Formats: sequence, C-alpha cells, structure tokens
Amino acid sequence: MITKLKTTIIGWYGTETIGDRAILAGIIRLLSMVASDITIELGSLYPILSERTLRDDGRFFEQCVHQSRLRINIFDSQKRRELEHSINHSDITIMGGGPLMDIEQMYMVEYAFSYAKRKKKKTILLGCGYGPLGKTETVQCANRILDLADLSIMRDTNAPRATAVNQIDPAAFACLEFRQRHSEAKTGDFYAINIRDIKAAGGHYPTNNDLDKYLIEWIQRFANEADKPIRLVPMHTFSVGCDDRIILNRIANEVKSPKIEVLTFPSSLEETMDIYRNASLCIGMRFHAVLLQTILNGNNIILDYTDPKNGKIIELMRQLDMGVFYRDRYLSVCQVHDNITINPFKDMPYELDTTRIEQYSNTYTDLITKTLER
Repeated sequence: MITKLKTTIIGWYGTETIGDRAILAGIIRLLSMVASDITIELGSLYPILSERTLRDDGRFFEQCVHQSRLRINIFDSQKRRELEHSINHSDITIMGGGPLMDIEQMYMVEYAFSYAKRKKKKTILLGCGYGPLGKTETVQCANRILDLADLSIMRDTNAPRATAVNQIDPAAFACLEFRQRHSEAKTGDFYAINIRDIKAAGGHYPTNNDLDKYLIEWIQRFANEADKPIRLVPMHTFSVGCDDRIILNRIANEVKSPKIEVLTFPSSLEETMDIYRNASLCIGMRFHAVLLQTILNGNNIILDYTDPKNGKIIELMRQLDMGVFYRDRYLSVCQVHDNITINPFKDMPYELDTTRIEQYSNTYTDLITKTLER
C-alpha cells in the first residue's frame, strides 16, 4: 500500500447529483484501499454547491476511508491557475466518474489531462461513461481525453478504445459501504419513486413523444392501487443538470393523490440512501437511482430511458447479473406502449451477490496501483 497519495479529482462537481456524490464516495473508498493517507483536491464548476456537498456528506466520506485520514479541499476547476496549481501538487489527476458528454466543460478535462501529462503526472478516467455524444467536436474531444489517460475504467462498453476497461460504476462501492453499516430490517412503510425529465435535460437519448403522458398515467394507476404513502425522490436539486423536483411536482399536480409527497428539501447522500434502503418498493429512472435502489433495496422497478441494448442501465444489469430476475421489473420508457403490464406490488427482493461488487473493487484498486507504480 502507498503511504501518501495526493489526488486531483475533476469532472462535473459543482453541479453534482446524488449519483455524483455517490461516485465521489466510491472513489474515496477505492483510494483509501490504495494509500493509507489521502488528500483530495476536488475541482468544482460551482464551488459553493460542492461546499454544501462536503458539509452534508463529509461524515459519510470519512466513514468510507476506514483507517485512512481524509482531507478534501475544493478549488475552481474553470480557473486555469487553480487547476494547474492543484495538478502540480498532486500525484495523480482523475476524471471522477460521470459521462464524457456534449458539454463545453469537456475541454477543461482535456486541458487538465494534457497539462498533467506535460508535468509527467498520471491521469485516470475512473468509472466514467461514454456519451451521450452527438457533436463531432465533443466526440473528438472525448477521444483525445481517452488517449491522454494512463488508465481508462469505463462503466459501459461504448468507448471506442480497446484499452478501456469495463467495470461497474464507483457509486456501487459507496452503496456497499452504506449497506454494510445499515444491515437492520427495512421499515417498508412507504414507496419511493424517482423520475427524470429527459426532454428538459436534452442530450441524445432516444425518447418517446408521449413519455410524459405515459409516466403520469402509470403513476396515476400506481397511486390508485397503492396502500402506502408514495415519496417522489429527487436525485438532483440544482438547475444546472435539470432539477428533478420540477417534473416530480408536475406529476404530483397532475395525479392529485393525497398519497403522494414530493421531497422538495435537498437531501444528503446518506439521507437518500436511507430512503431507498427503507422503502417497501422503489421505482427508479435516473441511472444512479436504479443503482442505489438495486443494491440497497432490491425490490425495485427500472424505468430505462437509455438505449435498451447498449445503454448504461442495461450494462449495469449485466454487471450485476440482474437480467432474469428483472424480466418483469424492467421497462424501456423509450419504447412505451399503451398497455404497461408491469405489476409493481411484488415483494420479492433481488438477492444481491455482494462478492461481485467486491471483485469489481479489487480490480479497480489493482489497476490504480499498477498505474501509479509504472
């Protein structure tokens, strides 16, 4: 094990979703398995939001470290001098999860990796996705980032580089840490649902023109049959990146059921995981809602807004060997038909094989260690 490791982590922090927070917690867990004393310089697009994340999630981040000490400092990754200063004083520069996608901040990541290489620092893509990408210039930028990386660990198989290693999203390691700390029985006195407005989010996801109509009708039927309160759970509460509370409140206003409550106050990572852990049933649409609900609960339904053949959600299902169990718990919302036949009220949770996640964790740490030693 390395004694000390100082790491610059960049990405879409500053606009972080609960999923991004879980990725960061997972990366912290991995780094603590590589080095006994870690310091993280966290590059943020909007530092004020990341400061709140550290205030809300700092205790859980420290729990993920176990025996190691943890220090996290925030800098503005869009300021060149701050970015260069952080890289100069770090051993390694990491793009910390999230997708390589059609946003202008991709060029910040490319510059950071290029600068790190000039300074002979190691560069890693750690649990990233590839896409959605539609613009020629950002596709080229993404590929240049892949070429600049000493190690590319991707959460899907879409990256056009044979050297990219396919592994589970790092957020899985944060979920496993939480699950091991909260092994008590679930309360099960409510249902938890996450919905994402993919039209407002933009991007290049396949969509169904009547998606909103189908989702509202489906939740209306769900509410009519539900025998417990329904909590609509946002995974993102910031305008940049599409605040989930907008569509959740729109759904609640349309359905008009007294059983439905929209959780409007921003929750911490632990609070969100606790909601999913203790729900009687979970329904998830955002990728990390699906990941958290599957690992923490298992009695969940997947509303897949990504490519049902090669998207990140179907890839997660392959990684966790979920296919057979979820045959009647999976719906591609890009291919919605008038008759949605999923029965949501089954109480037979998916039995997660935690050794699979531990094996992924070992692969991550082995690859990181070998990259640092080269």
